[in-house]
Amino acid sequence: MGTLDSQTRPKTAPPAEAPLIREVATSWDALEPLRDEWDAFVAGIESDIYLTYDWCRIWWRHYGGGRRLHVLLWRRGDRLVGLLPMMTERLWAGPVPIRIAKLVGSDSTTIVLNPPTEAADAEAIYRDALHYLLVQQHCDLVWLGPLSGEQPHRHWIGSACQGCDSFATLQQDRDMGVHTIIHMPPTYEEYLAKLGKGNRATVRRGQRSLEKECRVQIELVDQPGQVEAAFDEFV
Repeated sequence: MGTLDSQTRPKTAPPAEAPLIREVATSWDALEPLRDEWDAFVAGIESDIYLTYDWCRIWWRHYGGGRRLHVLLWRRGDRLVGLLPMMTERLWAGPVPIRIAKLVGSDSTTIVLNPPTEAADAEAIYRDALHYLLVQQHCDLVWLGPLSGEQPHRHWIGSACQGCDSFATLQQDRDMGVHTIIHMPPTYEEYLAKLGKGNRATVRRGQRSLEKECRVQIELVDQPGQVEAAFDEFV
């Protein structure tokens, strides 16, 4: 069974003075108590669904074979300020074995990642992550991509490498193409209001046709334990 390890952190230190402390979880059992905090942090930092607890956990169920889990969390006092769900595996370059660390979900499926890190601590978080993976876990390579361009992760990682006292160097930093981001309004009515008159009429017409042919019912599933059963029902 995996563990959740952390350094002892002072409970009474004011947030502004609290040190940056890293915790490491190596199993989903150890992470289960942090599920709600994890997702609240991802949402609050405006990260992506691809780095939510359930997305990473279910991805791991299907693609985690032969890999080791290292979920890195950083706190100041009791406040979560950074989260990098990492994994390590051994690959072969001809006869030479290479130990590589990657973000969970960064292969086998097509996604673009926006790691949840507070901007003020991002450079220190990446520097500490590189030290943990390269020095403590003896990885030969860390791949932190593909990254979204919404946040300056490339800048933070580059600056972190410069401050790594020679144990890490940036080997490659390149554009991998274009991805589209659509910022949706908070409600469906606000979405319709932003459409042109013709498009709005088309959507309304299609909705009326659907409601005439089918019994449309909206059901909200807001309990984590109900999600898998609801998804199976949908499928």
